[in-house]
Amino acid sequence: MSFPSGIKVKLGLWYLFFLAIILLFFSIFSYFILAHNLYQWVYEPLSLSSLASSTSANASTSIPNANQYDLDQLYMPLATYSLTRDQISEMQLSNTYPYVIDTPHGPITIDLKKVVASDISGDMELWFYGRSATENAANYEVAVIEQSKADSIDVMRTYSQVLLFAFPITIVLAGLMIYVLANKLLKPVEDITRVARRIGDNDLESRIPVRNNDELGILSRTLNQTFDRLQREFNKERQFAADASHGLKAPLAIMQGEATLALNKSRKSREYRKSLELISQDIGRMSSLVQKILVLTRSDGDRRQANFVKINLQELLNDIAADMQVICEAKNINLKQNLEPSVMVKGDELRLRELFMNLLDNAVRYTPAGGAIAISLSGINHTAYIDIKDTGIGIRQEHIPYIMERFYKVDKTHSRGDGGAGLGLAICKNIAEHHGGKITVESEVGVGSLFTVTLPSITNASGD
Repeated sequence: MSFPSGIKVKLGLWYLFFLAIILLFFSIFSYFILAHNLYQWVYEPLSLSSLASSTSANASTSIPNANQYDLDQLYMPLATYSLTRDQISEMQLSNTYPYVIDTPHGPITIDLKKVVASDISGDMELWFYGRSATENAANYEVAVIEQSKADSIDVMRTYSQVLLFAFPITIVLAGLMIYVLANKLLKPVEDITRVARRIGDNDLESRIPVRNNDELGILSRTLNQTFDRLQREFNKERQFAADASHGLKAPLAIMQGEATLALNKSRKSREYRKSLELISQDIGRMSSLVQKILVLTRSDGDRRQANFVKINLQELLNDIAADMQVICEAKNINLKQNLEPSVMVKGDELRLRELFMNLLDNAVRYTPAGGAIAISLSGINHTAYIDIKDTGIGIRQEHIPYIMERFYKVDKTHSRGDGGAGLGLAICKNIAEHHGGKITVESEVGVGSLFTVTLPSITNASGD
């Protein structure tokens, strides 16, 4: 049978282990403290039981009763003598039970049988205190104090029994308390485990209940935010797959129809050529679509900046504008530039070129003949601002929040005629975010649109 290894069991065992060590230390410490205090307080002489005095240093004298005498500061402790129950019995049966103690005046023999009361039984202790006699300094007085050890032994025995009885009960009660407490404290962990197991492709709506604002509550909120992001990304991927399938489905259906018509009956070479041209165009659209999908997939999976170099945006935009100038002239569109010099960024030149080419291509596509496109560049507070403004047909406000989503088309009736697949702006957004920037859009139908790209800029002195 395997031993439970859950965190509650481990927490309980560790808690009980350290609690047992603390209780053991406390018991031993308190036992010795109590024994010491009993010795200091219970055995402390409060009055004289008897008094023995000697007329010479070596003489043995009788010890008269002196129960009312109090020890003063002139008495000095001489000796402590412990008597067992057997010694007391032997002493009470014998004729004499002498005890010799040393004093500043020499040894003195004390008859213990005359000192110990006959009604005392059990173990006891005797204290011997001495001082010079007040009447004759050559004489010496000895005070003997007797104290039974039975009470203190009973107290210590009772206390040890209490400790032995309380120790296991305390451990058991602590174990029950830690079990209840662990169940309460680790309830959020069970909720997290249950929700995490339930999360799957078919259930992304479940969330962890957050009851407190402690560490587990913070963990639950963090995991809920992670699940929210996963759900958004999964929905995007699902929509992406559906849109990609739809985008490929149309040209494939056209190619299949054209091929079927060409094969069903004999046709003139001119008609075959027309069918092949249509098929070739659709293959080109499919190739372009697949290429864009690959670009987006590659960008999503690779956020490294290994190819980033220092780029002069003025020079890059001048080159792109020169390439677009031919297309603008063919469509009778005026292309203007207002580029601030020495605005530098770190990035991938090919990707940034693709970003601005896509934005300018859209501007040319949706700007009628006789219109204008303006490119401006400025650097403010370590940020580069690139504005591409056109006098085109504009975008309705309800479309603006979605135009940079993958496969989103403002006018789906033009998708085949202009070759758009709804991925151009999505690629632009991806490139901008890959460089730590963003794209914003302002547009008015019939007036035109303004696309603003912001990128982190560097100074010439910043280096590579």
